[in-house]
Amino acid sequence: GMHTSRLSAVSQDMEFGGDARIYGSVERDNLPANVPLIRRVRLHRSRDGALVRETWSKADGSYEFTEISGRYEYDVIAWDHEMQFRSVVANNLTPEAV
Repeated sequence: GMHTSRLSAVSQDMEFGGDARIYGSVERDNLPANVPLIRRVRLHRSRDGALVRETWSKADGSYEFTEISGRYEYDVIAWDHEMQFRSVVANNLTPEAV
């Protein structure tokens, strides 16, 4: 029920919460200029694939995950809901302290 999900969210923030951030942009390679993409972007801990955060990239393709732990490396996966292009994956990113 409600109580359990709230508890797990709290424990997840104790595990993954912090004062670091990861940011970037999702775009499709194209000439003459890259095309920014609005995509569902998920942040996973590299070590075990645990899902840490989820967001959507903005119209300019930019995304940002804030208040995450700087103790881990992360993978960023951009899911293509339109299924036209392969998901963009960035591996083993180290968050920067804010």
